Amino acid sequence: MSSPMRYLIGSLKTMALFAVIIFLCAGCSGSGTDAVSSASSSSSSDEVVMRFTVMGDSGLGSPEFLEFPSSANIPQLTRNVTDIAALQPRPDICFMMGDLVMNFANDQGQTASAELDGWQSLFLSIPGSGSLNFVPYIGNHESCIYSATGSGQWPNSDIYTVWQNWIEKNDYNKYGGNGPTPSDDSEDLLVKDERYFSYSFTVQSVRFIVVNTDTLASPVNPSNNEPYYGWIPIHWIEKELAKAEADPAVAHVFVLGHRPLVAPSWTAGEDEMPVMDSQQYPFATKLSLDMKACSKVRAYMCGHIHCQDMTRLGDGTGVMQIITGSSGSPLDPQWSPSGGTYFGFRLIKIYAGGGVGVVSYTRPTPPSPQLYYQNSPVSPPAAAPGQEVFLH
Repeated sequence: MSSPMRYLIGSLKTMALFAVIIFLCAGCSGSGTDAVSSASSSSSSDEVVMRFTVMGDSGLGSPEFLEFPSSANIPQLTRNVTDIAALQPRPDICFMMGDLVMNFANDQGQTASAELDGWQSLFLSIPGSGSLNFVPYIGNHESCIYSATGSGQWPNSDIYTVWQNWIEKNDYNKYGGNGPTPSDDSEDLLVKDERYFSYSFTVQSVRFIVVNTDTLASPVNPSNNEPYYGWIPIHWIEKELAKAEADPAVAHVFVLGHRPLVAPSWTAGEDEMPVMDSQQYPFATKLSLDMKACSKVRAYMCGHIHCQDMTRLGDGTGVMQIITGSSGSPLDPQWSPSGGTYFGFRLIKIYAGGGVGVVSYTRPTPPSPQLYYQNSPVSPPAAAPGQEVFLH
């Protein structure tokens, strides 16, 4: 989310207004996840040849994150990982789409380093975690510095070494290494070597393009003389899309980032800080059009907004943007899906016949007055699968 204050407000509103939201919104249309008319729900009977999961945003709100070394929602993250490890067959790959930790600090990466180590210790303690092909990538809470008031944020150059060291020592760098660099991708105005922050790789016939949505670039924001948040290496991405389109071994492409390209319509009035889309740097619009032009792109997967939402980009004519920021961070107070809010993850299934299905696994938010990060009196139940939605 956009600032420490947003986390505090989100936490308070979630606790105080939970019952009111359920009462008032029981008949509302809910998020794009519930509105399955945005995608085909036809069935597919052919064989599933590949599976992967996505989830994001496990960091707690303020000030409760200070209570735990991992700064994470332990019960919800534990349940997500346990549920994913129990899937049969086991997913081929499991993405954690950023904001693992809170990192509310303006330092040289010491806080992020300590919290990431705490997060990894927590992850390894969860039964079944060692069986997963787990791939975390960076979000704004790992990568950004916040202003003193919490109203602004920008990439922290010191985090590059912290994140690189963390993924290397935990074997999370196995797919990276082919991303953009300042010398090879000068059009993107990069400051740092991004090879392990934005990168692409292929599993079976599926190409994944992972994007650092807070790439450190040389232009500065005139409002604060700091680097822009929400910068992406758009020229490198375009080259990756072109290579995937021309590669006969690639049948499907998924682009994965942390920040969404467009915030859901129900966030009106909130500053959700998606990927940059200014007149000078129209990155979100450009990427949306680029993905639409690539016949193999199936979806843009992201977190950042604490909900599950599916929205077709480009005024309903582009690829699907699938937000899954529901791993434990305080849920967005304006999110009001039919039946009440929930935590969980998503399973994506690739069929031999070319179909792509998305199944949302969800568990209800703890009932009031239990706080969203507490394990009692009601422990988080196993997430239940919803209706499979097929993408085109």
